[in-house]
Amino acid sequence: MVLCIVPARKKSKRIKNKNIQEIGGKSLVRWTLDTTYACRRIDETIVLTDCPEVWRIADAASATVIDEPPELSRDDTHPYQLVHYVLHLPQYNKPEHAPEIIVWLEPTHPFRVPALVDVILWTLEHHPEADSIRAVATPDQIPEKMWRIGSDGFLKPVLPGNHHTGPEQGVERSFAQYGYCYAMWRDTILEKGSFSGDKILPHLVPRMPDIDTELDLARARAFYKEIWKCKSDDVA
Repeated sequence: MVLCIVPARKKSKRIKNKNIQEIGGKSLVRWTLDTTYACRRIDETIVLTDCPEVWRIADAASATVIDEPPELSRDDTHPYQLVHYVLHLPQYNKPEHAPEIIVWLEPTHPFRVPALVDVILWTLEHHPEADSIRAVATPDQIPEKMWRIGSDGFLKPVLPGNHHTGPEQGVERSFAQYGYCYAMWRDTILEKGSFSGDKILPHLVPRMPDIDTELDLARARAFYKEIWKCKSDDVA
């Protein structure tokens, strides 16, 4: 069984009520739920939340809702702790209903392509030697050209070497992780005690709006309007 967990905590540092913000008249939670329902390889979806409004939205979408315990409703809670908690619930701790693969889909990526999520899951299913898989994308800036400001006030390169000045040719290709999709085997959580393990498969995805700030949200809404306009023009 493939179990999808949608984490939707009430608190958010940068955007108030982030998970219930709407794009195109639909909340971010509902966007993600609709994606999971369209995925052929996801057998069951649960929403893990401490927010009554998220609970209402998820229940209206016929999703299974599980209360996030107060001791895990903290900013420093790691996803591993939440997945570990879910896997030890009675309904998911029985051999006949224990998920083999867990998918972690955060509501901050509203424009996922269900078929692409299915491909990511198919890839993990066919690589039992891997611990997990995660979506990555080409970054705006490679780490070789990134800097930190030292305690002395001067710039320090993030990575050693002289690649920060000059062409990028010859520099090893880098990828940035996005919250598009994370998936892992059950044993990675329970046996290795890790969210991702050591052997992490990559899956390259197109860069899409990833909502973490008010500016990200505004850009996502503008992106939606542009896509909707293109679809309307095509119909016309």
